[in-house]
Amino acid sequence: MSESIIEAFEQLHPELYWHIAKGKITAGEPLYGAIITTALGVEIGHGESDASHEEAFRIAIDAATVRIRAALSC
Repeated sequence: MSESIIEAFEQLHPELYWHIAKGKITAGEPLYGAIITTALGVEIGHGESDASHEEAFRIAIDAATVRIRAALSC
């Protein structure tokens, strides 16, 4: 994964954790997955992609961003 993507994410959200994985349990599943969680392990964004782990992470970031913005607007 590009270091700049990770570094940018960590600079913006040092309180969050991310996990990226490659692999399939069953046929038909996406090859790459990414999850973004809080320090307490609450999932706030996830992404899956057959294209790349970077794409899965970008999807997870987009999902987390939507959730963060929604929480801030309350």
